[in-house]
Amino acid sequence: MSSSSRDRLSRLALLCMACGLAVGCSRREHWMNDTYPASGVVLVNGEHAEGALIMLFPSDGPVDVRNSKPWGVVNADGSYRLGTYELEDGAPPGEYDVTLVWSLGLGPDRLKGAHSVPEKAVMHVTISQTNNELPPIELSGVSVLPPPTARSGPLTP
Repeated sequence: MSSSSRDRLSRLALLCMACGLAVGCSRREHWMNDTYPASGVVLVNGEHAEGALIMLFPSDGPVDVRNSKPWGVVNADGSYRLGTYELEDGAPPGEYDVTLVWSLGLGPDRLKGAHSVPEKAVMHVTISQTNNELPPIELSGVSVLPPPTARSGPLTP
């Protein structure tokens, strides 16, 4: 086999391997659905619910084969942006029940589980194939546990 034939064969082999990797990568991502930007604001008794976790549960069945759920964490200004597969990448289109848990660190849910499961959702939303500004979540007159305080000194049993 001549040197030029070996070079062509090597290039062809590399091309086939590259195509195989590309196909493999696209298969890996094939289960993901398209996502669209989605954001909103959370206020509890007039205060920004910094650190609260928003999670969307699909009403129409799973959004993908892995049963992914869009989620977001509330910022200091009360805003959040949803992500499903990556941080703040948006949510797949569909109907969702929105849950809210407000625990800081390992502490208890400051809302005492009042909106932690789809059956107790704070609202129902539709994510469409556009930029989605979700209605504000405004809970008022609700009983809220105080935020955890820093302990001084060593922990005691």
